[in-house]
Amino acid sequence: MRELPQLDSRLCTGCGDCIAICPTACLVLGGRLPLLVRPRDCVSCSACVVICPVSALRLVEPFQDLLEAGEGADVAFAGGGGLNS
Repeated sequence: MRELPQLDSRLCTGCGDCIAICPTACLVLGGRLPLLVRPRDCVSCSACVVICPVSALRLVEPFQDLLEAGEGADVAFAGGGGLNS
């Protein structure tokens, strides 16, 4: 399974660096957080992870990670399908 960016909303400052560097323009700013609006276009290049100045993004396998995070975790997929976002 392809990995997608996962956001820790507690760390994200909403700076937009991840959005600016995304080579497929699949990240957009939604409110104050980045959203993965076209997950099928994401190429899992990790550019967004590398550029994040506060390490708020990481690449994960979406479904497996949601199960491991469990109820009450404060994490969100950049696509808005996360927990407690």
